[in-house]
Amino acid sequence: MSDQKELPLSEHLKALRRVFLVSIIAVLAASVLCYAFLREPIMDLVIAPVKEYGIELKFTSVAEAFMAYMKIAILAGVICASPVVLWQVLKFILPGLYKNEKRAFLTVLFWLFVLFLAGIAFAYFVVLKFSLKVLLFDFS
Repeated sequence: MSDQKELPLSEHLKALRRVFLVSIIAVLAASVLCYAFLREPIMDLVIAPVKEYGIELKFTSVAEAFMAYMKIAILAGVICASPVVLWQVLKFILPGLYKNEKRAFLTVLFWLFVLFLAGIAFAYFVVLKFSLKVLLFDFS
C-alpha cells in the first residue's frame, strides 16, 4: 500500500458517501443541462437511423414526449458526467492499491474504455441498422 496511514471504517464510509454525493450531483447537473440545451440535437441523433427509412416517429399520449425527452436527457447526463464519476471512484480506490496493482488496474481501465466505445460505435452503426430492417419491414 501507499505511505498513507490506515483509516478507520467510519472514515472510509464518509469518503464513500462523498463519492456517491458528488457523482449523483454531477449526473443530475449534466442531465438538467442536457435537457435544457441539448435535447433536440440528442433526440435527432437517436432517431436518425429510423428517419433514414422515411419513417417519422409520433407520440401517442400526452406525457410520452416529455418522458422520451427525460429518458434521453438522463442517459446523456450519465454519459456526460461519467468522467466525474470515474474520477471519484478512482480517487476512492487507488490509494488502497499497491503500485503494480495501480498500473494493472489503469491499463485494464483504459482498454475497457476503448472497447466500450468500440462497442457503442458497432451497435449504433451496424447492429441498429440491421435490427431496424428486421423490426420495421416484413421479410416473409
